[in-house]
Parts: sequence; structure tokens; C-alpha cells
Amino acid sequence: MRPLHVVLVDDNPDDREIVARYLQREFPELRITHVALPEDFEAVLRECNFDILITDYQLHWTDGLSVLKRVKSCCPDCPVIMFTGTGSEEIAVEAIKAGLDDYVVKTTRHLPRLVASVRTAIERAEERIKAREIEQRYRQLFTSLPVGVFRASVDGRWMDANPMMLKILKAASFDALSHHSFWHLFANAPDREEAFRQLFDSGQISLPQILLRSLEGSTFWARMDAALTRDTSGNLRWIDGVLMDITPLVIAEREQAQITSILQTLVDNLPEGIALLDENWYVVMCNPKAESMLARLGHQRHLPLAIIAGRPIGEFLRASPRGLWHELVVNDRIYEIALYPASNQHRILVLRDVTSERDIRRRLEIQERLAAVGELAAGLAHDFNNILSSIVGEAELLSMRTDLQPEVKEFVNTVIVQGERSATLIRKILDFSKRTTSELRPTDMASFLQDCLNFLRRILPENISVVVDIPPDTCVAKIDIVQMQQVITNLVVNARDAMPDGGELRLGLRKLTVSENDRPPVPTMEPGEWIAISVSDTGIGIKPEHLPHIFEPFFTTKETGTGLGLAQVYGIVSQHGGCIDVQSEVGKGSTFTVYLPSIAAKVETPSSDEALNVPMGNNELILVAEDDDGVRLVIHRMLERLNYRALVARDGIEALKLYELHGDDIALVLTDLVMPAMGGDRLIGELRRRNPDVRIVVMSGYLLGEEQKFIQAPNIYGWLQKPPRFQNLAKVIHEALKSPLRQT
Repeated sequence: MRPLHVVLVDDNPDDREIVARYLQREFPELRITHVALPEDFEAVLRECNFDILITDYQLHWTDGLSVLKRVKSCCPDCPVIMFTGTGSEEIAVEAIKAGLDDYVVKTTRHLPRLVASVRTAIERAEERIKAREIEQRYRQLFTSLPVGVFRASVDGRWMDANPMMLKILKAASFDALSHHSFWHLFANAPDREEAFRQLFDSGQISLPQILLRSLEGSTFWARMDAALTRDTSGNLRWIDGVLMDITPLVIAEREQAQITSILQTLVDNLPEGIALLDENWYVVMCNPKAESMLARLGHQRHLPLAIIAGRPIGEFLRASPRGLWHELVVNDRIYEIALYPASNQHRILVLRDVTSERDIRRRLEIQERLAAVGELAAGLAHDFNNILSSIVGEAELLSMRTDLQPEVKEFVNTVIVQGERSATLIRKILDFSKRTTSELRPTDMASFLQDCLNFLRRILPENISVVVDIPPDTCVAKIDIVQMQQVITNLVVNARDAMPDGGELRLGLRKLTVSENDRPPVPTMEPGEWIAISVSDTGIGIKPEHLPHIFEPFFTTKETGTGLGLAQVYGIVSQHGGCIDVQSEVGKGSTFTVYLPSIAAKVETPSSDEALNVPMGNNELILVAEDDDGVRLVIHRMLERLNYRALVARDGIEALKLYELHGDDIALVLTDLVMPAMGGDRLIGELRRRNPDVRIVVMSGYLLGEEQKFIQAPNIYGWLQKPPRFQNLAKVIHEALKSPLRQT
């Protein structure tokens, strides 16, 4: 501890010595500096390293008041005592006001009091220094805190605010802030009223999230905590508080809440069930799908998920032959389950109901098989059609001879009839493979079904009752009437055969709307308006193992069946842009439902056939392009019989050469579509380039999707289906030649 340093300012050396000796007796560690001249006084002030200064009032070069003021200006923390015998009460009062620590009368009797005054003055000086240091630390803390700190009166006057508070409130200075009221910070009146209530009920304000308004008028989110200060008498003094701008936090919380909501919505709407399990197999959380599926699998809420459908849950942690997924079949529904650890304490359970998915997959596999079989059947039908064209055509030409014996003519007619039956069989195969061309027209399905039923009642035995459920509403679909009659006939005949001992046949018609969010009755159905035609029976039903194959050609469960009836139904319905579904239970019966797109068009009334006689030609020249020798020959003979001249070609290249030689004389080109070297489509294009007004009739056993576009082209005046009948050939050729020339 350093010695006490005392400065004695007195121009009387004897007085200085007396004071020095007395102080040295009381303060063993003492250093005294004597000042008698002004230059010594200034030197002391320049160093300012003393602890206390004792001065006389009356000095020959100044007075004690001047000394006091000079010391306080240079060394404000140093205590000053005036020890004088020439002062007065007025001087003492003035000196105390100027910062004098004590005033002692200079007498021997008051020397002990001077010692006590020195002690007291030094202690007070130390306390002042400590208080100022505390105040400086507080002020530093006050100004550097990253939160707003304020003091305001109860009526709203600002008393103090740190820089962060000014920054938060966007106040340029405290003076700018002082022109506004504390209570005007609140952007909403309810928040201000809540602050009032808390302050006067509990003496504190705690508002974790309130909307405040800055001095610029913008709003922000803040947290406010404040306390009400009272004096010793209990009177209100001021409000001390802190303020934090939590706008970024509020925005982040809202974004997090939004993300959480989105994730929750995503999880809740997942097609799979998701469940989180703890180490004791309790369900911590799960989405609605998981909750529903677990309930169907026998799990009871608030119990550990120890067993699923009779199997310990631990089994699902082990890999199955299908990898992570295990398969369960419960109540005719198929579930896939995967269980894997998410952490040391939690596991994730994923459940999928794949019943519909497996059904869709099975149906698609059936459709793929049907499509493959259809392609094969169409190819065979095309070749067979050419053979039939030769047989039926030659037989028709032969039957026209007048010199035939009746017995021979009967044989020829039998060939024609059997050929027509074979052609009908081919059309069934083509219907299945969707290769026939349909003449679609808007049709009222209620009237159509009534007409079908009037005819079909003749083939139903008396022990089969018919129930009709056809609403009076108009149901219009675009159909080929002949083909759709075949569909209804095949379904009714199958229903009849399924009820050998009698039963009930039900024919129904209804409208159906499939929306985007609906599960359609048939997976391939598009959203929109549909018409459903159902044919139900109470017969023997179809075995489950037979259901995947019933639409395949040549598949039958009847002893005398051909296996083409339902295949033809499937092909015709698909060609109409529709779908077919079957529901069956052994011993209870079957229901076949045909779905057709509904339209709003008006119903067209079909016109009756006009020409019954065979129209003859007028020696016109016709170019025939056909690759099959037999078909080419029979068409040549038919044309000659109809009084036409014919040029024949085996393919498109040969036909094009003949046209270039005889183009001016050729009235019409009759061409097959499927030929080697150059097919009918390329031939038509080349002919059109050479003569935009060329008249063309196409013939084919079937038309593919792209090939159907040709019969709509301006140069195409007709279409002839193989095998061509004599009367049909005459009619098509005649109409093509007599039609007005079309603009290309």
C-alpha cells in the first residue's frame, strides 16, 4: 500500500510544520508536499498525483477559493480541505458549493478534527471513484447491450434509452424519441391495454410477442419485459424495461410452421402408411393411412405394436425374399410392410395396401396378352380373308351361270353360305384385335337396349326371368349399332348358358361420372362422363382361376363353345373407346359391365338401304392393284361381269407403271392397302401427285389406325371389305364413279 500523499498549501511555514507533525503522528506512512509559491502549486497540479490537498484561505498570492476551483478543474477526484483562521461562514458555504470536502478552523484545538476530516475526505473520494466506475460500467453495459433498454414514466414520458433502443424504434436521437409517448409504441389497442393491466396488477409487463410501431410508422414484432419502480412511500416512479426486435424470429417461426404444415400435409396424404415406433414398439406418431391400416391389421391404440396380423413385429426387421418388403394377406386384402431403424430409439414402419395395384397389374398383364394374341389373330385373319375372297368370289360368279344343274347350283350356294360363315368368324377375330372399321353414330342407348331385348327374348327359355333397369334419362353414346348388338347378344347368350336350370337375367343402364380424384371401376378409364351397360345372371359363376383368361380368343369353359364370343366383345368395346369389367362368384352368378364414353350429341336416325338391284358399269376402265393372285383374278372376273374393263397389277409399283401408260383412260383405281414392294398408302400418294383428281377405292380385310385416315382423304371415294361380295362391289364402284368430283 503506497503512503498517503498530502499537499499543504500555506504561505506560513510554521503552520505547515504544525499540521505536518500532527498528521505524521496519525498517519505513519505519509508523504507531504509543501506549497508556498504559485509556481510550486502549478507543478503539483501538473502531476496531480496527490491524495488530498489542505489549503489556507488567506494566501499572499491568491485565496483558498481560487485554489479549490483550480484543483477541481485539474484533479476533480482529489478531496480538498480548507484549514484557515481568516475565513467566514459565507466563505465556507461558497466553498462547499464549489466542491470543498470540509472546512476546519485553524486552531490548535481543531487539529484532531482536521485528522478526522482527512480520513473522511479520503474515504468519500474513494467511494466517489468506485461509484463513478460502477456508473461507467453500467453506462457501457447500457450502451452496448444488443437489446433495447429503456426507462419511462408511468404517463409515457421517455427518461432514458440506450442506442439499441433508438435503433429498434428508428429514432435518430433520444431527443427525437422524447417527443413521442411510450404508450404510443403499441400498434394494437388490445396489446396496450394488456400492458396496462399487467403493469398495475403485478407491477410487471411480460409480452413475449407484440406488434409495435417505430417512429417511422413501420411495424415490427417485439418482446417486451418491464417492471414498475416505486419509491419508499410506494409512489409510482418509472418503468424500467428491455425490448427485443424478434421480427426475424417470428418470420422464421412462421416459415417453419408453414414448412411443418406442408410436410404434415404431405405425410398425411401419402399413399403409404407411415408410423414412428419407439424402442418399446409404441406408436409415437403416424399418418391417417397408417392408423387405418394398423386398425384393420388388429392393432389397438395405446398398446405396443408387438404383433401384426399374428406375426411378431421383429420378423419384419429381417429381409424377406422381396428385400425390405414383407407381404401380408388379411381379409382378402394384400399389404406390403417394411420396418427399418431410424435411430437407436426409433424405428419407421411403412405399410402399403397393394390390393388395387395388384389387380391393376393383373388386368394390364391380361390386356398385354390379349393384345399379343390379337396381333397374331389379325395376321392369320388377313391371310385367310384372301383365301375366302377367291373362294366366295368364284362361287358367286359360278352361281350366276344359267347352265348349271340344280344339284351343282345347290353345292355352289353351300360354298357361298359356308364362306360367309367363315367370313363372320374372321370378323369376330378382327373385332377382338380391334381391326374392323366401325361406322359410329350417336345412339340413344335406352332405345337401343329395348330393341335388343325385344329380339333377345326369343332366345331365352321360359325359366329365365328378365329384369330391366333402364332409366328414362337420355343416355347417348357413339356406337356401331351392328357391332354393339353383337356385344349385347354375346353377353346375353353367355348369361343364358350359365343358367341351365333357369334364373334371373338383369339388364341395366346408368350414367357414371368419373372425376380426377375418383378410383374408376376399370383402371384404364379416363375421367369424364360414361354410360354403364350391365348384364347380370344368377348362374353358376366363373371360377377365380378362369377370370384372367375369359377374354382370350379360343378360351372357353363350355363343351361346345368356340371361345370367340367374349374375345369379340372385348375387341368391339375397346374399339369404341370403352372398357369392360366382370365380377363373378361361383354359385351366385356373374355381372359383365360395359363402359362407353357418354356424349351430348343428338341421335341420328339411320337411313334405309336405297338400291337393291345390282348397278352395272358402262365399259369404264378400272385399275386393280392386289398382291394375292386368287383375289386379283376373282375381282377381275367380277368387274368384267359388271360391264367394266380392268387392268390388274400385283403391287403398287406395277400399278403405277400401268397408270402412267393408261392414266387418261382409267376411270377409277381399286387398290388393296397391304401389298409388298409398294403398299396401297404409298400408291395413293403417288397417284395423287400425278393426278389430284384421281378416283380411288380401297379394299382390305381390316384397317389399322393410321390406314383409316386414307378413307377420309379427298381422293378416296369408297372402301370395300374383304372378302368382297359381288353386289357390294357393284354398289361401291358405281357410287364412286357417279359421285361429284371432290376438291383436293
